[in-house]
Amino acid sequence: MSARVDRARSLVRLDRPAEAVSDLELRKRPIRREPSTHFLLAQTYRALGKTEEAQTEMKRFSELEESARAAKAERAKQVLEEKNKEQP
Repeated sequence: MSARVDRARSLVRLDRPAEAVSDLELRKRPIRREPSTHFLLAQTYRALGKTEEAQTEMKRFSELEESARAAKAERAKQVLEEKNKEQP
């Protein structure tokens, strides 16, 4: 599936967004929690003049990014708490 995203990214860079959309929409289904796919799809929709779809994808991207940051911060907090417990 990452090959589809790589292909889509290349097509967008070649100014061929219409071809990239199908790869990204297929990619989006199995892994809905991957922020970069939503970001690239938003860029592609924007290039095609699909403003509403682009905004929807950017919103989803932002939500997923925020969730990932919060999870990362929580993991870091847990690691620090474990280290503090180990110290005498």
